[in-house]
Amino acid sequence: MLADFKQLLIDNNLHFESRICDLEPNYPTSEKLAIDFDRVKDEFYRRFRQGETRMPKSADALILKPESSELIFIELKDLTVLFEEINRLELSRNDINDKFILLFAKEFQVDRKLIDSYALILEIAAEFGIDTTFYPYLLKEVEKRFFFVLNVSSRNFVRTNLSFLASRNRYDYLIFNKVDFIRAGTLDRTLDN
Repeated sequence: MLADFKQLLIDNNLHFESRICDLEPNYPTSEKLAIDFDRVKDEFYRRFRQGETRMPKSADALILKPESSELIFIELKDLTVLFEEINRLELSRNDINDKFILLFAKEFQVDRKLIDSYALILEIAAEFGIDTTFYPYLLKEVEKRFFFVLNVSSRNFVRTNLSFLASRNRYDYLIFNKVDFIRAGTLDRTLDN
């Protein structure tokens, strides 16, 4: 059924494939192909939701793996400038944690990206009339993953993960089997597992 959804995107000129590394300039991620999900959202709303006042948030990329029933959302975030600022200010560990949580909640709008990205899949299915069979399939049979791919050094990646350990459960939504932070340099290995 994910193959049907992919074909639906193709048939309706909503399938914009790109190398992941081309979605963000100067971002060392992956040569793997993915759907430019921001572009899908923009085109879908331009053509089918004209006049809509609230534009949803969306992940940067989407990978559909019909053969293994996997739906993978990818959000790319470059945190190098943030860590330069943190190191310059010599913030305490608690201040760093607060800064990260505020950044992800307010600036990156993590909650909205997670929920809106998933909702957009359902909205597209409904628009093209496959929702009655696709919804139950998506809920019960598809492994849904959301990766925040962070461009940071190994040391700063550990610091980021430690900052979110206490609040990680907050991002384990019922709709996703896995929500995780991964380093940009390890994306290919993560996708291959």
